[in-house]
Amino acid sequence: MNALIIYNSYSGKRKIKNKLDYIKHRLKVKYEIIDCYESKSKNDIKEYIILNGSKYMLVIVVGGDGSIHEAVNGLILVKNPPLLGYIPMGTCNDFGNNMGLKTNLDKIIDILLEQKTIKVSVYKVNTDYFLYGFAGGNFTEVSY
Repeated sequence: MNALIIYNSYSGKRKIKNKLDYIKHRLKVKYEIIDCYESKSKNDIKEYIILNGSKYMLVIVVGGDGSIHEAVNGLILVKNPPLLGYIPMGTCNDFGNNMGLKTNLDKIIDILLEQKTIKVSVYKVNTDYFLYGFAGGNFTEVSY
């Protein structure tokens, strides 16, 4: 089996790169091939997943709410989408907190290895998909 770790190195306090080797090491017990991809610009995660998502059994997003948002918008366009995993390492991690994912990396990796899945509703406004929250107007940055 193969997995993709896709990450935004600017999320949170830029701690992600320091954790990648550890995450890969832990996942090696289940996944033979683990590729990593660092996003380079806005919508890069979405575009990369559209082009490459069907090659993997699992896509793990490491980042914040913006990263998971882009991943969902890419996966929704993949014909046979892989499972989506999430390691919240962003600034606010609203989605991760709402899903009960704390910042304990070992526990989150255990969840990924056990493939504990939950169904999550996906919503659409115009051409954008989102998971749990939609903001518009003057106070969209209120979580900060």
